[in-house]
Amino acid sequence: MDLANHICSCRKWQLTGISCNHVVSAIFAIDRMPAKFVDQCYKTTTQQAIYSHMIEPVRGPNQWTPYDTCLPILPPVLKRPLKRLKKIKIKKLMKEMITIKKLKRKG
Repeated sequence: MDLANHICSCRKWQLTGISCNHVVSAIFAIDRMPAKFVDQCYKTTTQQAIYSHMIEPVRGPNQWTPYDTCLPILPPVLKRPLKRLKKIKIKKLMKEMITIKKLKRKG
């Protein structure tokens, strides 16, 4: 584990940017605050900078421009199996059980 380069052997810290439990325990062992080791993208200042511009309202469907050249999007065609597989398996097992002859106790 390398606290200076934000590297841990479990790789959770590199992938998510959030300190894993190994890192947090190491940070507490050296008497530091885990909040100082969080990735920059999770900080409040970054989030405020991202959303600082004004978000324009979205126009409603009645104001959308119609497209006559596009084909309509249809739902996919559903194909159902001919029979339920469970019934087929049960019938097959029943036929096998009928064909098996029982052994007699005489020996």
